[in-house]
Amino acid sequence: MPAGAWRDVLNALRANPRWKLSFDIEPASWTACAGRPQAYQEFRRMLQQKPLDARLEIVNGTFSQPFGWALGGESNIRQLLRGREILRRHFPESVVDIYAVQEPCWSSCLPRFCAPSASKPLC
Repeated sequence: MPAGAWRDVLNALRANPRWKLSFDIEPASWTACAGRPQAYQEFRRMLQQKPLDARLEIVNGTFSQPFGWALGGESNIRQLLRGREILRRHFPESVVDIYAVQEPCWSSCLPRFCAPSASKPLC
């Protein structure tokens, strides 16, 4: 993310106290954010909040942002494990319990659509 983007996100959260935000970014972005200590510490404080009070969460948590459909199962698992390892270094108390990525990564995992016919129902 560009240098001012972290501050922009925090300013928007302050200006809109009812907003909640999910970050679907790779751990390298948090490493870059650590180079901006004030913003980084503010994000750390927000991630320490209890889940019901939290306004910020990390979803996905993969090492990079892979196209899950193009990788094998083991590669996808390694992406999650390596990403979580790095996130734990930045935010040891954070919980990543949602795997949510952009549509190209999960669309191949959706059930197949079968067109209805007079003799055959949807499968």
